[in-house]
Amino acid sequence: MLIVFFAGVLLLGIASWVAPLCGADASRGQGRTPPFEWPTFALRDQDDRPFAKQDLAGQVWIADFIDVECGQTCSLLTRSLSELKRNSAGARLVTFSVNRDDGPRALSRFTKSFPEFDGTTWRLLAADGESFPRLAVDVGLAHSLEQMAKGYLAFSTKLFLVDRKGWVRGVYDGLRQEELHRLQRDLAALEREVVVSEQR
Repeated sequence: MLIVFFAGVLLLGIASWVAPLCGADASRGQGRTPPFEWPTFALRDQDDRPFAKQDLAGQVWIADFIDVECGQTCSLLTRSLSELKRNSAGARLVTFSVNRDDGPRALSRFTKSFPEFDGTTWRLLAADGESFPRLAVDVGLAHSLEQMAKGYLAFSTKLFLVDRKGWVRGVYDGLRQEELHRLQRDLAALEREVVVSEQR
């Protein structure tokens, strides 16, 4: 009985260590309730090019947050975006890596598994120690900068739909098919808003 008890304690300890690293707990990263303005950020992409919020001005876009080393969950989430990209070729996607240890080389390697990733209309951005922690807190994926400073990985299964003025108009579960269908409908509606606005 004593051996079983210690084995259970060991497993619980391992689980509590692995979950934050992989973002395995699907209840993490719920994010704020829209509408809210997407925070300012300035990061570097998979090709080590600078990329900031102003580069998306006037665009409708979708954001997600992954750890490229987290395994199945993040791969499934990225496949959801790949499917979305196939069905909505003009969609602009921005994937934020949550792990500061994943530099441009690791990000570039991760994208090779997804043919829809073109590096232009879909960017994968590396986390840093300044801009990204503030972003994670401001969108509701972390409680505080202090939490981020302790190595918290602000992974989320949520997808954020952002309008051309930089406001989040919807948040969706990227692992549920019905939510992805709802996202596609809302994306199409926002894109029509842009067309109507340009015609006036």
